Amino acid sequence: MTDKKPLLSGNVKEAADRADAAEQLIFESADLENGLSEARVAELIEEFGYNELEDDELNPFLKFLSYFWGPMPIMIWIAIIIEVIKASITGDGVEDCIVLSILQVVNGTVGYVEELNAGNAIAALKEKLAPECTVLRTVGGRVTRGKLKSRELVPGDVVELKLGDVVPADCMLTGNPEDKEDQLQVDQSALTGESLPKTMYAHDKLKMSSLIKQGEMKAVVVATGKNTFYGKAAGLMKIDDAQGRFQKILFRITLGLLFLSLILCAIIFTVLVVNGASTVPKLPGNSTVLRALSVVIVLLVASIPIAMQVVCTSTMAVGARRLASRKVIVARLSAIEELAGMTVLCSDKTGTLTKNELTLKPPTLFGDMDEEELTFFAALSANRKSADLDAIDKVIIEAVPTRSPTDPADRWTKEKLDSFDVIKFTPFNPVIKRTEAAMNAPNGAVLRVTKGAPQVILRMCIAAGTADATLGETVDAKIQEYADKGFRTLGVGVSYSSLDEPPAWQFQGLLSLFDPPRDDTAETIKAAIDGGVEVKMVTGDQRAIAVETCRQLEMGTEIFDTEILNSTFMSDAEKSDRIFAANGFAEVMPEHKFNIVQALRERGIVTGMTGDGVNDAPALKRADIGIAVEGATDAAKAAADIVLTEPGLSVIIDAIQRSRKIFQRMRNYAIYRIACTLQLLLFFFFAVITITPSSGAFYGDAKGPQGQAWPCVAVGSNSTHTGPVADMELPPPDGKGPHISQWWCAHEAAFVLPVISLVVITILNDGTIITIAHDKVIPANTPQRWDLWEVVVVATVLGLVACLGSMLLLVFALQSNYHQYHINDDTVSFFGNLLGQDNSGEANHYVTWGQAQTVMYLKVSISDFLTVFAARTRSFFWERRPGYALAVAFVFATGASTILSIFWPQSFNDISATNAYPSGGMRMLMAPLNTNSYAVITVWVYCLIWFIGQDILKVVTYYVIENYIRTEDNERIHAVANRAQLTTMLATDDKARPAGLRAQHSAGIAGYTSANDARVQKLEDEIRMLKKVLLERGVLGGDAGAAAAGAATGGH
Repeated sequence: MTDKKPLLSGNVKEAADRADAAEQLIFESADLENGLSEARVAELIEEFGYNELEDDELNPFLKFLSYFWGPMPIMIWIAIIIEVIKASITGDGVEDCIVLSILQVVNGTVGYVEELNAGNAIAALKEKLAPECTVLRTVGGRVTRGKLKSRELVPGDVVELKLGDVVPADCMLTGNPEDKEDQLQVDQSALTGESLPKTMYAHDKLKMSSLIKQGEMKAVVVATGKNTFYGKAAGLMKIDDAQGRFQKILFRITLGLLFLSLILCAIIFTVLVVNGASTVPKLPGNSTVLRALSVVIVLLVASIPIAMQVVCTSTMAVGARRLASRKVIVARLSAIEELAGMTVLCSDKTGTLTKNELTLKPPTLFGDMDEEELTFFAALSANRKSADLDAIDKVIIEAVPTRSPTDPADRWTKEKLDSFDVIKFTPFNPVIKRTEAAMNAPNGAVLRVTKGAPQVILRMCIAAGTADATLGETVDAKIQEYADKGFRTLGVGVSYSSLDEPPAWQFQGLLSLFDPPRDDTAETIKAAIDGGVEVKMVTGDQRAIAVETCRQLEMGTEIFDTEILNSTFMSDAEKSDRIFAANGFAEVMPEHKFNIVQALRERGIVTGMTGDGVNDAPALKRADIGIAVEGATDAAKAAADIVLTEPGLSVIIDAIQRSRKIFQRMRNYAIYRIACTLQLLLFFFFAVITITPSSGAFYGDAKGPQGQAWPCVAVGSNSTHTGPVADMELPPPDGKGPHISQWWCAHEAAFVLPVISLVVITILNDGTIITIAHDKVIPANTPQRWDLWEVVVVATVLGLVACLGSMLLLVFALQSNYHQYHINDDTVSFFGNLLGQDNSGEANHYVTWGQAQTVMYLKVSISDFLTVFAARTRSFFWERRPGYALAVAFVFATGASTILSIFWPQSFNDISATNAYPSGGMRMLMAPLNTNSYAVITVWVYCLIWFIGQDILKVVTYYVIENYIRTEDNERIHAVANRAQLTTMLATDDKARPAGLRAQHSAGIAGYTSANDARVQKLEDEIRMLKKVLLERGVLGGDAGAAAAGAATGGH
């Protein structure tokens, strides 16, 4: 992903931070208690519009026209112009011009429709990702406070901003400017380039799209949409969309095919012009160059993958819609291809591996409160007025009992919570790891309550002098006891000192929470490992909790805490090895997630990372696939490639399987398209340079009246001839004209198909192959990757086999008249009987030039589409049925080609009975195959036989590649899967051990590692201190002193 440059610098930043007069007026006139009314909101939307930036979308009509202008459309336009010129000179080519125009319209329309569908799919997905904010409004006469789409905000709206929110519009913070405790930490790096969050106080202005890193305050919207700073600066901003691997692969394939096509078509053009000029009689109005150019241009159009981008984009759009139905929202289409190649998934524990359904266990008391009172005071430290309560706060508040009529007045119940007037609330953030609330008690006393990480609360109490080391050891032991059972613990502290005094925190007790694994998590992890994806747990909980959870889920218990990630004595390579070997990480901070992802990616591992908080954004961006889990903040969603709208790991694993299906469809299409291009190009290339139709060998010994050989021979019949004869021996079809060979040239100077037939092949095959987006595929058992070398090799094998089949059939067709046999006084041609015509019940054992062209048209069409069924599987084609849409497309495309070959319209022919004599040179002719009932069946059987051989060679090719050529690559791909499966086996074995042995084993490893690390760290610290003392005393000097100074300050 590319880094965005800051939009501001210097004095511009300061000016942007200040509100102008109009914005100040909006801020001062805002109703902070009731918000805006519905009628006022409607008026403001009419005045200012919705809170969204204007899109630079083209007019739909202009966008549609853009699909008729570009490299490929221009080539088709050139072909149309050539046909128009040719028609105006020779009178021929009108039909070709019409069909080329149809191709242009179909190609542009299909491209526009599919791109529109893909765009609509992406827009629908983005709509689901649209940010929301908490807004105060008066609806129906009642003041409401709830979630609203950010685009519906108007100036004057009162919004609530908290940790993880993306600022929805330009806002000004409410409150007392003199109270510096009311503050937000705001990340404006994308706008200003400032690397550190900025502290914002009441009446400060926040810019749209900034991130709230810490704190919680109310704000008034003062500008929306294009009137915000972000909207005004958007025109100056250049956002580069980094190409995914998929776009790069498509570009390389297209560029390679274009390069090959240009070279071969240039050679074909040269041969056609030279042969046409030297071997065919010159006729008035005939242009050999125009004929050759029209053929080559259309051949180039048919060869280059026009529809590749459309087909692949359509395939991914269809897949994205299906993923959305499975609660997986794709932020960018190319993420689907990258998800298919994911090898390691670093997953959150809470809510992803576990149910996020916390159960509060009876508290452990360390102060003067009872269990009910401790729970009540813990609930006081929650932001009870928040629209979306944290899961921990919710379970604690729900644990406070509701008053019953028989309860005494002093019981700690929910109704009593409202009697405490909250003065200030400090929400949780990953830095301080706790919440705090200051309030006035019903008796007027000032009270402060905090809850959070037990070690943090305990340190605060020790610092206040209300706890000692003995209590600390007791609390630590209890925390470890709970952690060994998989329980999360929270410490609760209370201070009764006034707000102008330092708090005298008293440690009151521990709350233990249990979040059980989801019912399907263990099975889902096993499915992921079977699919070659290793799941590593990444959690902020204690190591013991992580170990216990991993043990229950059979994930392996090699869990490391942050000592390894923070270690200064391990090399980067050693850290990388430890990270790769780990089954999970505990007690991590958001920055550790980034380091974990970085280390894995540097090993060449395609890594996915889940996250939900604002501080997870860097790791989500750095990962190959950033996944924002259900309930993630807007900041995390903005940084992620994929957003989940349903909790649980099974959603991710299902997305991986589906993405692999989508990847296979795109890969299969790439193989098919390369193979078809090679078949078409190489067939015409070899046909043009190796086949010389003017040779009498192809039509037998056709002689003139004096026995001379003729370069142009006709095949027909009259009262005296039933085989190949010289041109001048046949009268003109209309009984008029000269008796010379110029009037009817029965074949071309070189073998090519008519322009119209190439266009029909392109329309039928490229138009229907788009159904491959719905093909039935089975997801691979290993992560997928673009092995372009393998794709090209397999496609080349398929293309060469099809090309060889076409060349042999062409030779058989053209030599069928030469190889004849005498049976019962009849002259018989085997191929002539199968492919040739039968006029008036009299068998004529030869194949005409027009029939040969039609036979080859049918063969190329059928083998083109049959190649799809060979390309779509790594094994034999019959082992997996095609999708119904693809099967219907096959029947339609091949059926249409077969019907056309049987009833080829006479109007499409360049030579007819009434205009035969102007013919000559590069004139092309196709004849229907309805004169021989065996011709079409013969071509179909021939194609099927070669298809079976093509499929067998494909299987052999894959076998050779996997077992003899790419063995190292395949071993590396399977390494992670094998390692993950081994981990599962060890975890299963560990789960079967008695609990006591497990605890001893785990404690032994942890103790050994921790003791070693501590000793090494202590030794390093002592060395630094010694060098520092020696330096200060002047014992070290010069270079040694400089080196010691660097060591003493931790430099390198």
